[in-house]
Amino acid sequence: MDKQKPDLLYHYTNFVALEGILFKDGLRLHSYKDMNDKKELFHFVEMAEKSVIKRCKSEKKQEWIENAKIIFSEEKIKRKNDEVYLASFSEWEDDAAQWERYGCMGQGVAIAFDYEKLKEVARCYFLICNRVFYGKTADSHNITDDIMDVLDNHYPTKHGLNDRDAIFENMWAFAAAHKNASFESEKEYRILTLPTWNGKRFDRLGEIHMVTTPAQIKRCLCLDLKKGCSEQNIHFDNLVKKIVIGPKSNVKVSDVKSWLVDNGLEILAKRVHESSSSLR
Repeated sequence: MDKQKPDLLYHYTNFVALEGILFKDGLRLHSYKDMNDKKELFHFVEMAEKSVIKRCKSEKKQEWIENAKIIFSEEKIKRKNDEVYLASFSEWEDDAAQWERYGCMGQGVAIAFDYEKLKEVARCYFLICNRVFYGKTADSHNITDDIMDVLDNHYPTKHGLNDRDAIFENMWAFAAAHKNASFESEKEYRILTLPTWNGKRFDRLGEIHMVTTPAQIKRCLCLDLKKGCSEQNIHFDNLVKKIVIGPKSNVKVSDVKSWLVDNGLEILAKRVHESSSSLR
């Protein structure tokens, strides 16, 4: 459960993506391999391995250490070609750092979503929508307890898991929602798919698309927010709460409002405003 959960989450992006989210394929979820943390997914796994070895040493189980290294090596090899697709949000409203990193250096937009409604839409596509957790160790994490039980061949584990596969499935799921502690200031939330297994996906997002960005060509999955709202009986106006125009953008509020009205989003047109960030 989220502690002190936010009412709104902000997705910083560009105007092309805004058009796609509102009127075309929807919100793009990109491969974890394209994220700004180059060790996405594997960072938590490596952290868990260090914590298990540390626990072995503290409990004087030296004979388990080599076995732990072998198990982690095997699991990394199994998962080396599997992927997670995700889209990122932040608790921060109109934040200078978010504008610079993700909002086209302040020339883009930030879209505010109702957090609870976004979670409902994500669930109907078999997606997770949760707070990202940050940490420097996994010393007190449940997964460390469970892997110690694997090494002891003790099942069910402390947290009720019955086999190694289930434990490492959990580990990869945790890893997908984890980032290096150096990113903690971003207060990130994510919509994400469960990790693939041997290329098999577990979401309802359809085919993978190849899309262009100013810097590269990426693979992505598209989350149709309007369709999801319809399936969950949520009015789209209750999902998208506001649009903030970036502090360095030359786009006028009046033009965005007219564009939204022309495309049938009159209520959302009343929720457009300029950034008040000091990034200007």
